[in-house]
Amino acid sequence: MKIKSLNRSASIIFLVLFCFQLTTGNSHFFENNPVNLPAVLMPPPPSFSYANPLCKNGPPIVLPTTFANFTPGGFFFSSPAGLFISNTASGQINVTNSTPGTYTVTYSLDLSTATVVVAPQISPQILPGNVSMCQGASVSLTVIPLSAMGYTWSTGSNANPLTVSPNVSTNYMVTLKDSYGCVYTTQRMVNVTSAPANLSVNNPTLCAGLSTTIGLTSGTVAPGTTFLWQPGSYPFQTANVSPTVTTVYTLNVNSSGCTKTLTAKVTVSPATTPTVTFNYPYPICTDGVDPFPIKDPGFTEGGTFFSTDIENFPIDSVTGKIRLAELATGTYLISYSIAAQGCRPADVGYSSITPSEVSYITYSPDIEITEGSGTILFASGATEYLWEPGTGLNCNDCPNPYALPTQTTRYCISDPTNGCARGGCVTISVVCLNTGDMSVPSAFTPNNDGRNEKFCLKGWTYCVTDFSIKIFNRWGQMVYETNNPEFCWDGTFNGQDLSSGVYVYAIDANVNREKYSKKGNITIIR
Repeated sequence: MKIKSLNRSASIIFLVLFCFQLTTGNSHFFENNPVNLPAVLMPPPPSFSYANPLCKNGPPIVLPTTFANFTPGGFFFSSPAGLFISNTASGQINVTNSTPGTYTVTYSLDLSTATVVVAPQISPQILPGNVSMCQGASVSLTVIPLSAMGYTWSTGSNANPLTVSPNVSTNYMVTLKDSYGCVYTTQRMVNVTSAPANLSVNNPTLCAGLSTTIGLTSGTVAPGTTFLWQPGSYPFQTANVSPTVTTVYTLNVNSSGCTKTLTAKVTVSPATTPTVTFNYPYPICTDGVDPFPIKDPGFTEGGTFFSTDIENFPIDSVTGKIRLAELATGTYLISYSIAAQGCRPADVGYSSITPSEVSYITYSPDIEITEGSGTILFASGATEYLWEPGTGLNCNDCPNPYALPTQTTRYCISDPTNGCARGGCVTISVVCLNTGDMSVPSAFTPNNDGRNEKFCLKGWTYCVTDFSIKIFNRWGQMVYETNNPEFCWDGTFNGQDLSSGVYVYAIDANVNREKYSKKGNITIIR
């Protein structure tokens, strides 16, 4: 059954070709195809082909490529309908008017076929459209459709979407390939608006309590540009500010929707008050050393010392030193003036000096007295008197006090109301006359019979100073020591009674201000 069916199909084809040959007068077909055909017809080898796919955005007219076995003179037809062969003799296809799809094109002479694929038309786009942005901003460009086989941007990137941040207006082109292999190209212009450029503002410094103006110092702005200073919300190109502390202000400059932000630092310096207080030492005597001013702590240097009391006043304008040899006695006003500088105002300080003549006080000469006796001090030539120290005096503010010192003392006389009164000092030497016998006993009997129980010295307290006694046993061990000349030793050591025997003592002292030493033996008898 299959063989019969095949033979029937072959017969139909043969009849069609036969009729075609009769019509065209081509008898070669029968020369090359005897009537006794095989039972099954083999498909003829292809004699032409078309480039695939046929893209709607490609060449609008496409011709087939013919091979060596192609025999001219036939015609081309296709199935199914939808492929527009605008010239059947040449096989020319009008791609523009063809419906997308897959077709079989047959050549009538040899019945060879070729497949033709007409790809559907797509219209790729880049979103968003009409891109306008400020310099420094970025935008994401997305190509649709998103189902393309690949994307290649003019930047070299294959990303989709593509994020760009151009500094100037730039045209971005992308090439994409659909699933048929058709290549499409589209582009998008990104318009960049430059923010206001080359702008700068001032950074002033002012003193606390004052105001200043901040604003643009360079650069140009287009008409319609708006401004806003913060803090303060000043909507102008300049702003008058009065900060109490150092403050940073920001200026937003908006031109065509693009903003440039600038900062202005206003440095506030605290207002300072100069220190101009000074005085001169008191008293100032005509025979003294040329005086310098005594300045208060933190004194502000850089000013000028002067006096308007007399012409060519003898003062150093920088140091304030006064040349006494050129100045008569009297009272003078001295000024110190300093000019304003920065946040420091100008100021003037004042003091006065009174150079005084020197006077001399007559006073007693040095004197020597015995211990326990006194003397009268004499002074004259002063307005008031002051004896120092006041120890041993019946009055220290009188000219002739009675002095009863217990030891040698130096008394100095001065006039408390006149520092230029030259006084002096009187030395009263106290002499001690020792009337003691300076003797030392040789033994004592600490046996509790009430007689001669302790070792004591008699007469050593009179005119004796810096006293010291040390007592040793026969092995050289010190068993007693004291600095009190009025001591009495009971013959014990560390709370224990010492045994009877001979002990050695050593005494060192000052007697009448002279060194005195004595050594000997003391015997304990029990």
